[in-house]
Amino acid sequence: MFSEQDIKSQFNDETLTYLKNKHRGGGNNQKGNTYENHFAVCRIAQCAQAVVEEGRRFLFWSQVLTFVDDLIIEHQEANLRQHYQLKSGSSQVWGSGLKSISEDFRGQKRLNDSQQFNSELGLVVSTEELKKSLEEGIPVDIQPFSQVIWFHYDSSLSKVIDKEPVLRQGLEYLCAVKPTKDKIETVAASLLGAWASIDTSSGVTVDEILDMVRKQSPTFIRLLGPEPEIDPDVKEILDSIPLFRYQLSKGFFHWEFGEGLEEGILMYSCDRPEFRYFQNRVKERRPTSFDELQNLL
Repeated sequence: MFSEQDIKSQFNDETLTYLKNKHRGGGNNQKGNTYENHFAVCRIAQCAQAVVEEGRRFLFWSQVLTFVDDLIIEHQEANLRQHYQLKSGSSQVWGSGLKSISEDFRGQKRLNDSQQFNSELGLVVSTEELKKSLEEGIPVDIQPFSQVIWFHYDSSLSKVIDKEPVLRQGLEYLCAVKPTKDKIETVAASLLGAWASIDTSSGVTVDEILDMVRKQSPTFIRLLGPEPEIDPDVKEILDSIPLFRYQLSKGFFHWEFGEGLEEGILMYSCDRPEFRYFQNRVKERRPTSFDELQNLL
């Protein structure tokens, strides 16, 4: 993202040394920081709908050689970089001079400007009181591109989900079927595991993260591409069965018989070989009633 030469072209040797030391310390703790990892999961889930439905591309980084590096999201179509610095403690100040948060924000804006990227910088804190205090004291010159964000801290990701509606909504969108609490938590744990296993200092797209998660938990994560179509011959057979209704949703086959008397979901997505096998069996046996079809579901 930024080379030493990029930094030297904008700052002096003292600043470069500071950033190298900062990067070295951050890299040692990269995968051990619960707060940072939970926030990354939240932002991945938040971006998912735009990725699936609009084809937008987001590149995620963390712990790179730069000023504000706990999490970086590059909006590739918008020429925008969002940088987040996370502080889970109960006290924090903007400060002044080299090594202060305010100066880090100024430096980050300057670096992004040098590469023709717009900047949105966020200081993420774990209490509402600290958020309010920092908002009141934010230096005037960084206000146009900076904000303070309150994100709950808890060692349990499940408890964070309960407290963060945006995180929960993003996870619900990714769930393959009805988003019950256990399914939401499974999706969250899968995202967390994927994020923790990736070298995020090299950058990774949301598409790549979601593909990894879906390979690990194919029955829990929605289909990420376009909704597939049912074989026309299969559709004709199913449509002729009395009181039987079905639909494809999030890439899974949902069915209902007798106005909700019985219902279910095939526990494999419609892009998998198992669904092709299901359709072939329907065409071979050509069921004319729900009793005949039920053995195939």
